[in-house]
Amino acid sequence: MSSAGNDDVRTPDSGAFTFPQSTAHGSKSAPRRAFEHLTYVCNWLGSVWIFAMMIIVVVDVAFRYFNAPINGPTEIIQASIVVIVYLQIAHTLKEGRVTRSDAFFMGLRRRFPLVGSVTGALMHAAGAALMAVIAWLAWPKWLDAYDHGYFIGAHGVFTFPEWPIRFAIWFGCALLLVQFLIMAADELGLGAANEKQSPDESIEEGQS
Repeated sequence: MSSAGNDDVRTPDSGAFTFPQSTAHGSKSAPRRAFEHLTYVCNWLGSVWIFAMMIIVVVDVAFRYFNAPINGPTEIIQASIVVIVYLQIAHTLKEGRVTRSDAFFMGLRRRFPLVGSVTGALMHAAGAALMAVIAWLAWPKWLDAYDHGYFIGAHGVFTFPEWPIRFAIWFGCALLLVQFLIMAADELGLGAANEKQSPDESIEEGQS
């Protein structure tokens, strides 16, 4: 066990990377803390909207009993699912809850921590590159939907503008791009470490 004032480089047996990282809460920069707050708020908004969708479905079913269903529940739910996914995906990645197959990667980290850290950084960089391409393609589409007034639904029944949905796709990809870059930097010891364990460390301890 190390002394309280010593910032250890963890040993290969711990399964963590060998790059030294600060664990002090104050080591996070203001932009990083602001970004984490933003992803938290987006995740919270997505959770609130899930609850709102439940209310819409319940109300629609109840009104159908009186032969008076509300207009557009199908369109609302379809659009909401897309928006919720992209609002919550960055925070989900940060918390290590994105589904992935990592048996080989975790074994590599345990046996060769340095190689595992570099590999993890490369994987996060690849994710950032993918999000950059999607965000680049999504940007003109939401502007086009806004300029031309595209909508979903049917005239006279229910309509909803399409641009907020396409904007949510672009915005979610932009957040995910930044989160991937942060995680790549953390893998290489270039960013401030979180107070709690990284998602990969928590998974490794659960497998040991």
